[in-house]
Amino acid sequence: MPEKRSSNKTRWVIGLMLVFVLIIVIALTSPKNQTTQTTNEKVSNMTALQQMTIAFDGNYSEKEIKDKITEAMVLYNVPITEENYSRAGSTLVALRQQHGIEEMIILDYMIKKLHTPNIKMTFPEAAGWSVTVLKTGAN
Repeated sequence: MPEKRSSNKTRWVIGLMLVFVLIIVIALTSPKNQTTQTTNEKVSNMTALQQMTIAFDGNYSEKEIKDKITEAMVLYNVPITEENYSRAGSTLVALRQQHGIEEMIILDYMIKKLHTPNIKMTFPEAAGWSVTVLKTGAN
């Protein structure tokens, strides 16, 4: 019986397939932590306001966010510090993630409609009440 030989085309296809399999294996086994770690380092080196420009829904500038969150912090007697900016931003992001209402809308409601000088409320309480009212449509 004559011996069957692979054609050049068949060898080429098999070779290409092996290269693709090798690339896929390398991609799947390479450490993904490097990108995550680099991203986390970049984010941790940012100010709280810079982080908010990334985390907040909508396309707001750092100045727009700073103006609005600072106004709300003053109304609700929160000292203006980097730590408090971070906490306030985290509160707003958590509420947006849970209830689907943009952070800047919550801040607007806290400032324009909810704040009453003789009623003492903390920033997180005011944010929570704002979401509740906005969510129920009672505004």
